[in-house]
Amino acid sequence: MKTRICIVLGSITCSVSWAASGFADPASPNPDDANAPPARTLTWHPEADSGGRTDATTAAPEARAHAEERPFAYVLDPTTPSRGDTSIEYRLGLASGVAADRPLPATVAVGGIEQAATVGYGVTGRFAPFASIRVLDPEGRPDMQVSGSAGARLQLTRPDGRARLTLAGAGFREFGGGFGGYLRVAGSYDIDRLRLAANVHGEHVFQAGRDALDVLVFAGASYKVLDALRFGVEYVGQDLEESFDSGPEGGARHYVGPDISVDLIRDQLQLVAIAARGLNGRTPPVMGTVAALTTF
Repeated sequence: MKTRICIVLGSITCSVSWAASGFADPASPNPDDANAPPARTLTWHPEADSGGRTDATTAAPEARAHAEERPFAYVLDPTTPSRGDTSIEYRLGLASGVAADRPLPATVAVGGIEQAATVGYGVTGRFAPFASIRVLDPEGRPDMQVSGSAGARLQLTRPDGRARLTLAGAGFREFGGGFGGYLRVAGSYDIDRLRLAANVHGEHVFQAGRDALDVLVFAGASYKVLDALRFGVEYVGQDLEESFDSGPEGGARHYVGPDISVDLIRDQLQLVAIAARGLNGRTPPVMGTVAALTTF
């Protein structure tokens, strides 16, 4: 009888020991086995487990070889040249047709063809001085006119951030001989491949009979269809201080139109073009411009 009890108790003890070993913490080393492999832990890597995708609202923008961008034709993008970069922009479009230099014509009659060249340099990744020269070939006149400006852009936010804000200021001379200065605030925000941007531009010309302050507003949206191709739309509100009366520039004008931009040679060459349509009676019906930016 005693022998049978001992056998039963021994069997129960072995069963309990075997079951306990099955539920033992795998991370606990076996003191009897010095060669036991290290414990493995499970770690979740969201990016790898989701096929390399991350949340579009939190992913950082892709780094560029050259930071300055031209997704818009009229809207000033707040990006600035990378430190040590030199940028040269060439622009071709229609002249404003009035004494003031304007991005779009202010009269239905063609005022001539205007060409512009701008050179900028990235002293730092946020500060870039620039100089610009404009040449006007007036319609029906043999002589050419020249104007120019010099100033700087200062980016107030991180160059690699999703939200950007830049101040641009310059002194200028108009084709008509007037001297003045302007200040522009440019901002943008990226949502995945979509960029939203807006500018507010104020200027004053030190000349009798001119407005105390000329105000222009720009807005645009640009979508990156491919890494090197963007499509978008832009709005320009010109001389808004004359919205309720016709001043020296002939009253306020509103334009809107589609644009296209191409980024080539690893950000070294960018091309942009727009066809804009006038929205009110005093605005020319259709006009446009093309520009090219090279960076090295």
